[in-house]
Amino acid sequence: MIEGVSFGASMAVADEVVFNTGMVGYPEALMDPSYRGQILMLTAPIVGSYGVPGAATDEHGLSLYVESDTVQVTGLMVQGYSPVYSHWSAVQSLGAWLRTAGVPALQGVDARALTTRLRAHGSLLGRIEFPALGLTVPDTGNV
Repeated sequence: MIEGVSFGASMAVADEVVFNTGMVGYPEALMDPSYRGQILMLTAPIVGSYGVPGAATDEHGLSLYVESDTVQVTGLMVQGYSPVYSHWSAVQSLGAWLRTAGVPALQGVDARALTTRLRAHGSLLGRIEFPALGLTVPDTGNV
């Protein structure tokens, strides 16, 4: 079991756990359709410092800053989270954005241990739970 502190939605999920080693571009990763239906572990040491951009579009109606119209991941795990953001295109914090989208997120996760495990075994099924709140998902038998 890997524990963390919530900064997203207080919602339990069970899904495939994968990781991304990119050092920048977390909004793009979270909205990338290739991560649809997955719990994403970001290996960057601190995530959130530049917030989340707005939904601006170009003259053709294509988004200027994001990959799709919605968050694609079902959950997020990071080692460190900064609720204070500073970027010219930011309109809100990563935590606020995830809460609005109904996506649970955990900070304080041992990214090295989880990434090592995922590299050794490939993607794994996992859960984000909040037992203290009574928010748990049924046991899938594959965690």
